[in-house]
Amino acid sequence: PVAQAVFVVRMLGRIGDVYACAYNAENELGLGIRFRYGMFPKIIEWRSMGSTDYSLGIMPANCLAGGRQAELDEGDLRYLAPFEKVQSGVEITVMDSRADFDAFMAKVATCVK
Repeated sequence: PVAQAVFVVRMLGRIGDVYACAYNAENELGLGIRFRYGMFPKIIEWRSMGSTDYSLGIMPANCLAGGRQAELDEGDLRYLAPFEKVQSGVEITVMDSRADFDAFMAKVATCVK
């Protein structure tokens, strides 16, 4: 059996942009994401750690997989007013060099206190 794990990161008290990335320094390959905290206040991280391979999912989220009642119980259920419109977006950065990683981390440094 393949070992799998799911983690939920709740970014309490956060405002502005959120950054997350996975980078393999040995292969100089990585993927980064940027999104607005107000739209996606949680990150769901999924890992599958097989003996010969490793998979990782990093998903910005505004809810969890527990359904509407679970969100209501947690006090996290979000509502839209009638006819309300919401615009969201996620920026994806593909990194195929150390320079790309350094540039991504420089953006991260601008929002870290």
